[in-house]
Amino acid sequence: MFSIILHIILFLIFKNKVFKRIIISVISIFFLSIIYYFIHLKNLIPDSSNAYFFLKNPYLKFLTNLFFSKFFGSRIIGVFFLILFLFAIKKSFRKMINLEEISFLLIFFAFSYIVPIIYGFLFHPIIAPKYIIFVIIPIVVIISNFIFDLKRKNRLILITLLSLVTILNLFTEQTVKQFFYERSFYKPQVTNSLTIINNSDYKDYFIKVEPYNEDVKIPWTYAVENYFNYLIKKENLHINQIKKIQHISEYTWIICIHDLNHFGCNVDGTKKVNKIDLNRVSIILVSK
Repeated sequence: MFSIILHIILFLIFKNKVFKRIIISVISIFFLSIIYYFIHLKNLIPDSSNAYFFLKNPYLKFLTNLFFSKFFGSRIIGVFFLILFLFAIKKSFRKMINLEEISFLLIFFAFSYIVPIIYGFLFHPIIAPKYIIFVIIPIVVIISNFIFDLKRKNRLILITLLSLVTILNLFTEQTVKQFFYERSFYKPQVTNSLTIINNSDYKDYFIKVEPYNEDVKIPWTYAVENYFNYLIKKENLHINQIKKIQHISEYTWIICIHDLNHFGCNVDGTKKVNKIDLNRVSIILVSK
């Protein structure tokens, strides 16, 4: 939205063009967005800054990377694409000065970083690669525009180089590595935890939900239970859920799923017999 507003202002100043319909639409969307963000999101997001511990405001070192290493797979490839992107901006500078279509993409790219950074320093940190991954669109389009403006020989050389770099980079990622090494897990290994319980001598389990924000505990518990029931039917597992901790049998598994804001598993009042830690999931065998 800010990108569109600035682009319209630049056209008004340097081209003396007025886009009345676009201006009316942008103003309407702007005020509706303000109402939404200040009313709805304020009730949804906790005020405590502890809820944002996994997000940090960027340091000066951030300017040497701009998350390109996250977007393109590695530090080396990220630097390569960042240099190519900056070079493309330099070579396309005349088009941007003339306010051609590509100028909007650069403005959009800049505001995608500027707005969340300013908000982060004023309120809470919110910038992270996955939240602004849409900047890949202007990055790729600006680089592509630069490449196809080159002479045929240079264009073929650069396209070949980019293709080789991208393909070789795949060998450092799970896309290819999973065929040669054991796959790394990043999401909670829920299915694996249920399978372990099913293969053990004790078939009862209790779900322990302790999110950072207590307001989401009940809906989060329902969501987890429904997902577990789906997996149990899908995998044909013969295990039983115990709804209340007071009703646990002599030996029961407690399943703790770690959300992003809370870690650990409180099993006070029971005797811990065994514990298995998986990725973002812990299963603990307890007895009364």
